[in-house]
Amino acid sequence: MKNLIATLNIVVFLWLINFIPPFLAVLLNNRWDTPLDKHRTFPDGKPWLGNHKTIRGVIGALCGAAVSAPMFSFSTIEGTIMGSLAMFGDLITSFFKRRLNLPSGTVVFGIDQFFESFLPLLYWKHLEQMSWKWLICATVFFIAGAYQGSIFFKKTILNPPSPKYPRPLTPRTRLREWKSCQPYHNAFSRLLNFEDAIYYHLVLYGILRVTGLYEIGIRNALVIKERVVEVWFPHLPADFDGYEILFMSDLHIDAHEALSSRLAEVLRKTTPADLVVLGGDYRFDTVGTPWEALSRMVKLAPVLKSRSKNGVLAVLGNHDCIEMAFELEAHGIIFLINDHSIISRGASKIAIAGIDDPHYYKCHDIAKAIQGIPKGTFTILVSHSPEVYREAARMGIDLYICGHTHAGQIQIPRIGPVFTHSRTGRRFAHGLWKYDNMVGYTSSGVGSSSIFTRFGASPEIVRIRLRRKDHLRTP
Repeated sequence: MKNLIATLNIVVFLWLINFIPPFLAVLLNNRWDTPLDKHRTFPDGKPWLGNHKTIRGVIGALCGAAVSAPMFSFSTIEGTIMGSLAMFGDLITSFFKRRLNLPSGTVVFGIDQFFESFLPLLYWKHLEQMSWKWLICATVFFIAGAYQGSIFFKKTILNPPSPKYPRPLTPRTRLREWKSCQPYHNAFSRLLNFEDAIYYHLVLYGILRVTGLYEIGIRNALVIKERVVEVWFPHLPADFDGYEILFMSDLHIDAHEALSSRLAEVLRKTTPADLVVLGGDYRFDTVGTPWEALSRMVKLAPVLKSRSKNGVLAVLGNHDCIEMAFELEAHGIIFLINDHSIISRGASKIAIAGIDDPHYYKCHDIAKAIQGIPKGTFTILVSHSPEVYREAARMGIDLYICGHTHAGQIQIPRIGPVFTHSRTGRRFAHGLWKYDNMVGYTSSGVGSSSIFTRFGASPEIVRIRLRRKDHLRTP
């Protein structure tokens, strides 16, 4: 039993060292990722090691080995030696894989893991006076676990989920996508988000239940209002005077069984706008698969009608899975993921630019979204959140439309929103606002997040009417 515990102890220690370089890739993205061989080639014309072996990874593994060694009953010096041998073995493997024309990052069972484990285990065998039998067992255990970890990292973290994947492919983004869009198997998965667990599920839900206000909050959340907002611009093309955008954000369409039918009813009664724009957050949860929300969005799609051929434009929110965009585009909803669309009316044109979620995934790129828009074109930016308003204003955006805040979802009279989900402050939590020369509108959203209830912050669809004049006013 003592030998088995010692074997498992060293295997876990080596797994930890093996885990540190990919963990740093997730944590730091492209920062300090200089290849160890600095792109130099061997006399055979092939790289020495390849781009995946970085100075950051090696130093991080050595530091991690030294710091964590006492937790595994090794001295700091012993841990550093084993970490050095593990990294040396890993570099030997990379060198020979390049000679075999295997691309950097290729996972090969056994070959990838052997030297990385066998060299430090030889030192461990000498250190602990272990037999060859236990060294072989430790090597087999390490290879099996490290291979599974490499497969997960290679196939899930380093590979896009679709050939149409529009985001920069970084380990951090892919890990967040995987974490948010995989099936969850128990109720505790929902409680892993701090603000959901403390504010909504423990405090708020409990208070509303005890006071008997929960059912009232549900009824409030199902009363969807249409709000008309006129936004005036002196430089709006005359052909677009009166142009209407029906803007809906934060649908959270699977939050309540009656929500999708209630929204469809409101949309059937409203007059079609020139353009329909969706501001993200189509599902209720932030974990698990998105298929229920996707199914309801597909059923809602035929009701999203506009007067022009431009149809429905959309962006992604922090609750959304990237796969939802691929599916919904087959139903006529065009996603602007750091991209833009040019809208024509008469002899004039305006641009609608959309950015990826700036709140959680942080894959937004305003510069890329407006690239190619002719200078001087009136430009509307659609963002899920108001959090990048400063950058948008610097880049000459004329109108910034967003959601995400739910106007607090629950407002206290004379105080306002209790919680806005945003780092921009209450000034940008709901309604019209202005920053420098840019006008903005933050919608209170259609659905509800985390708990299906509203007080003092009615759900809304917004008809934004563009007007040409030299000052800003609302009806």
